[in-house]
Amino acid sequence: MTSHTIVKTSYSMWEVFLLVGYIKLKTNNQELYETNYLEKLKEKDTKLAHLQYFMCYLFLEFVVWIKYIGDMITIKKIYHAYLFIFPFELKEGKNMEFKLKKCSKKMQKFIKKYQIDTIVLAEELEKKLTISMEGLEKEQQEGFKNRDISKKQQDSSNNRNISKKQQDGSKNRNISLKEKKISKDWKPLKEKQKQNQINLLISRKVKLLNGKGLMPYLIKEILEYIMEKQNTKTQLEDIYFCIKESTPIYIQNIYNLTPYFKTVNIITPNITKFQKMADKIEEAEGSMITVINNKKKSLKKAQWIVNFDFTKEELKSYTIFRRAIILAIKSDGEYDNICFEGALIQKAKIDTSTEIKEFFEKYHLLGNCSLEVLYESLINEKQGLIKVKQKMEQDQIKVIKLYGSNLNFRQLTK
Repeated sequence: MTSHTIVKTSYSMWEVFLLVGYIKLKTNNQELYETNYLEKLKEKDTKLAHLQYFMCYLFLEFVVWIKYIGDMITIKKIYHAYLFIFPFELKEGKNMEFKLKKCSKKMQKFIKKYQIDTIVLAEELEKKLTISMEGLEKEQQEGFKNRDISKKQQDSSNNRNISKKQQDGSKNRNISLKEKKISKDWKPLKEKQKQNQINLLISRKVKLLNGKGLMPYLIKEILEYIMEKQNTKTQLEDIYFCIKESTPIYIQNIYNLTPYFKTVNIITPNITKFQKMADKIEEAEGSMITVINNKKKSLKKAQWIVNFDFTKEELKSYTIFRRAIILAIKSDGEYDNICFEGALIQKAKIDTSTEIKEFFEKYHLLGNCSLEVLYESLINEKQGLIKVKQKMEQDQIKVIKLYGSNLNFRQLTK
């Protein structure tokens, strides 16, 4: 049983083909109704209408019960996006674990059927799936231990007539074998389970949004948010970009941010490639850009660092100013050093226009999913940085909080 109601909205961002799937749990029974006939009957003040309302209500509630028993997912179409609603709320118990697993398998088929390539997963559901997989890991680990204990007991029974010295030797060998077996069998399984925590629900080809995708579009806003607290301005500061690949969104950001800063520095192992780009920007903007890759000196005095695509290990190979402020654009671009006293920005919390919040509230998504993840689902990366930022301005996007480590910015001045 599915519903394909076309929901009209004024957002131009929805006018492009966004193959987004929102997956959530049931908020109330009315969400699972596949008609708005009850609302129409409410408007009529006649005895017949009241009777029709009562009969229709009983029928729809019966359908909801059938959906719960049969683990039937309700599907609603919202322009080029789909809303998938599981027919239950999360509760403790083995039955709920079974129902969740059953719906997850069905969901994989729906994702393929509707060609969904981007998923927004309700936080409660994502957390439950992670806990379920962690529970499975623990259960598997206990199974390995119990299997080895059983083997040890069996060996002990078979060797009752062996001398005490031989028994001690046998015990030591069994303990050694047990440790070796658990280490050998459990380690790869644990890593496999970690990789498949959410794959129970979605395939590896589908992108799961987490709000991190907003970072490339909010760099200027994040920097200005921090500088306001430090009582400084971009025009007075030097900025450093750590970049390896000429990914379009990163290049567009360098072009966009260059006019706002006193000096621009590109730290890259691909000096020749980025020097050509820097020459073009200098010619167009009249700004001076330095392209370097000296691991001891490049970031030694850098106060403002935007790490586009350096990994944690790559960033660690550079000498970095101990009170620097680092924006990690990618999840693996964090910096960790025992001597580092600066700030690491990993995510931004945003506020939007009332219109956008009301839209997501209508489908009970706001509250079940963070506003950052929901808004990320509206972004069409193919539109490019400038168009997306123009849309963000229309939607009144504002940075209101940052997440990371050591965020006391007033203490991080040179």
